[in-house]
Amino acid sequence: AVLTKAGKIHIGTNIEISAESASLCAERSALDRANATGDGDQCVAIAIVTRDVDGSGTTELSPSCAVCQRWLADFAIRSGIGDEEFLVISATTDFSKVEAGSLAQSRRKLYASRRLAS
Repeated sequence: AVLTKAGKIHIGTNIEISAESASLCAERSALDRANATGDGDQCVAIAIVTRDVDGSGTTELSPSCAVCQRWLADFAIRSGIGDEEFLVISATTDFSKVEAGSLAQSRRKLYASRRLAS
């Protein structure tokens, strides 16, 4: 779910289809919904709650993919803030693990885990 400066919440959902590259992550779905309603330049935070593909709960946090992180960074810029100010909250399905930090921190963690240059 994406949060706007005005406190509006736009919910997204993951859409899996047989052609994996054409699937849509929940982050991009929420950003698209915000954009479609005129709030694309007002996004300041996202909350991500994951579950396994079979619908069961998760025990580990799942970071946004690189494509979603790029989308988030672009929407942060549109909203007049940078990735240091854009808030990312990740949680397991039962909320036993919750992590909050900036998009910049999330991106550094993703690149470090893949041993990619940022």
